[in-house]
Amino acid sequence: MLWIVFLVNHYMVLKDSKAYAKKAVQYLKQAYQRKFDDYVVLCYLGSAYNLLAKDTWNSFDKLSHVNKGIECMDKAIRKDPNNITMRTIRANNSWPRLKNTQRIFVALEKEE
Repeated sequence: MLWIVFLVNHYMVLKDSKAYAKKAVQYLKQAYQRKFDDYVVLCYLGSAYNLLAKDTWNSFDKLSHVNKGIECMDKAIRKDPNNITMRTIRANNSWPRLKNTQRIFVALEKEE
């Protein structure tokens, strides 16, 4: 049941990141701490960090959130490399912000 609450909150962040991103990070952190082997939650946490960075005005905080987001998503993919849901989340997070950098190739590649 809690999983559904976290997912709904994450999708609310997509609609209004300024209002919901911080709350999504808090909820998803709690969910991951309760079940640290749920890598889909970890991947959503990474996505929430990236959305939090979107509305952060401080450059240092913005970079910190993006780095945490990338780290969470990459760790999740390393743990479960064949999970299409997580690969889609990571690709969707990487494409709009990083389409002109090498990061997009990391988002799309299959790690071994």
